[in-house]
Amino acid sequence: MRRFLPSHVSRQFQNEFDSATTWESLKPLVGHLFSAEEILLLPQFREDLEFEVLKWQSHLWNALALRTRTTVERLPMWGVESASLYEDIWQPRDGCVDDEILELTHQFQRPLLVTARHHVITECAEGYRHEFTLPPGAFATVFLNTLYTVVDCSQEEYPKR
Repeated sequence: MRRFLPSHVSRQFQNEFDSATTWESLKPLVGHLFSAEEILLLPQFREDLEFEVLKWQSHLWNALALRTRTTVERLPMWGVESASLYEDIWQPRDGCVDDEILELTHQFQRPLLVTARHHVITECAEGYRHEFTLPPGAFATVFLNTLYTVVDCSQEEYPKR
């Protein structure tokens, strides 16, 4: 199946492009054919672009959450309506964001504090197994880091010389 390619792309790269199925497989072509932005704006990579936009929004949200010293329960993801909250962290170049990107932004709020539900700890041969449920957007590693103090035992076994 032939995919859309910008007209400036030469035929020698057409087969390589046609066989590319993921953003990762096209990264080597960045700079040779067209920019990363041009690749991600192609229709077949819309899902990849949407994920990249959500990652960026999440990065901005995390930065805002770390700076927030108030008692708010939830913070909005970056968007046109909430951009003023993020001014100290990031502002779009020339004060505007492309319409293609704005269409992909997720408009919701995340809670600052979450609670793990259904937390069950089971002892096993390797140590302890934790099973729990977190709401979307929460990270298990953050929750687990609140439970234990991590000690790097390799320093004792393999001291620096």
